[in-house]
Amino acid sequence: PINIAKKLPINSNTISTIFTSHVIEHLHKKEIIIFLKESFRVLKPGGKNIILTPSLDKIINILYVNKDIDSKNKLLERQKKWAKENEINSCSYINGLFRNYGHRFIVNFEFLKNEAEKIGYTKINIVKNDEIPDIEINNYIKNYKNDYGWNLETESYILEK
Repeated sequence: PINIAKKLPINSNTISTIFTSHVIEHLHKKEIIIFLKESFRVLKPGGKNIILTPSLDKIINILYVNKDIDSKNKLLERQKKWAKENEINSCSYINGLFRNYGHRFIVNFEFLKNEAEKIGYTKINIVKNDEIPDIEINNYIKNYKNDYGWNLETESYILEK
């Protein structure tokens, strides 16, 4: 295993694609920044760092802003798999997101964009979970991660060197 919160044991400018799925939320903020810097270092020019992670923006919009009750209920229902409580509501979901599963820092687009720009990434985008420009990653998502609740909470970010 490679500790992505430290200097990566990979030569500079040698990797075309880096892919993580539900990983960076287990790092502290400063470790996420180290990972972003190290990913930038090892990526070839034009290389992509593809990050799938729970999105603070998506979750807050579903739970508190949008009026889509069906999506809210599906998101809360999915949480019951891991919750130690019988009843899940928006408050317990948000608290669980930050306190359970080894999560340390939940990102949003604003955070990733600001940090990626400081590091030197040239393009920072959000794409739909099923529209990632890599066939192997799309097949992985289709076969292993394609449930409605997972898609509700997960954002796909592409950072390009």
